[in-house]
Formats: sequence, C-alpha cells, structure tokens
Amino acid sequence: MYSYNKLSDGSHDTVILNVAGDTPVIGTKDNQLVAADQLKKGDKVYAFYGPILTKSLPPIGQAVKIVVEN
Repeated sequence: MYSYNKLSDGSHDTVILNVAGDTPVIGTKDNQLVAADQLKKGDKVYAFYGPILTKSLPPIGQAVKIVVEN
C-alpha cells in the first residue's frame, strides 16, 4: 500500500503515472540522478506530472520528473 499527501483538496486521490526511460529521477540530497534499481519499497518520492491526464478513473498521465527524498 502506498501513502501519499495531496497538494490541495482539488487533487485526485490516485493518479497512475507512466515513467519513460528519459524521465529524470533525482535525489534531494545531492540533486544527482538516481538509478531505477536503487529505488526501494518505502522510499518517499515526489512525482511531477501534467498538465494532461486522461478522464479515466483513476486518471493516467506522464511523469515529467521524479524526486527521491534521500
């Protein structure tokens, strides 16, 4: 199960994000790229996406950047 915090009351409860091979995944500590195989269950991540989402439930969009708290 994932836990998350919404940025506003108008935010969706759940969003499915597609992550492309060129989507940057960076760490907060040193602002360096983080390899996908270094991510582990329980890591706190911030996903930036939009502005386009499908009208499906849950909405689906493209991740623009993933930031990993480290």
